[in-house]
Amino acid sequence: MRKRMTRVAAALLAGTMMMAMVVPAYAVTPSIKINMPKIPTIHVELSDETKEAVSKAAQESIKKTVLDKPVITGATYHHKGTYYGETSYLKVEWDAVENATSYEVEVTKSDGTSKKYTVTDTDLFVKEKSDEFITGCPKQKINGTVVDATVTVRAHGADDTRSLWSDAKSISCNRLFH
Repeated sequence: MRKRMTRVAAALLAGTMMMAMVVPAYAVTPSIKINMPKIPTIHVELSDETKEAVSKAAQESIKKTVLDKPVITGATYHHKGTYYGETSYLKVEWDAVENATSYEVEVTKSDGTSKKYTVTDTDLFVKEKSDEFITGCPKQKINGTVVDATVTVRAHGADDTRSLWSDAKSISCNRLFH
């Protein structure tokens, strides 16, 4: 019983101390009342002609600032031949995009590693000798399954305009797996 009384007394003492700390803060904090003006609700209804004009202007603006998405027409990795001096290379081609000043090309190998290239023409030609990323076929046989490497292209134009990325295209190789 004595133990219980001690616990109750300790709890009452702790509660009293907490109240003693909180009450002075409320006592010295002034009450602030601000007379805020009542803001009326404003409802604006645009006419159908105005809605259509705004929609048309927005669509035209988007057309001017977003370039068409490139379409990849070919993506091939050529293995070096048996003749002296032949080297492996990657060649990617796509259709030109109106108002494009350059293109960003992303090559992603089957292991998930990727590299971006910037070119001004509608093709990318990279030799194995000049870029270690292109060494070896980008396709790999992983756990008995051939995993494709892919390439995507994005057009860039004046004033930071650009296109969406093209659809990913699998890179074909001119050698079969054994």
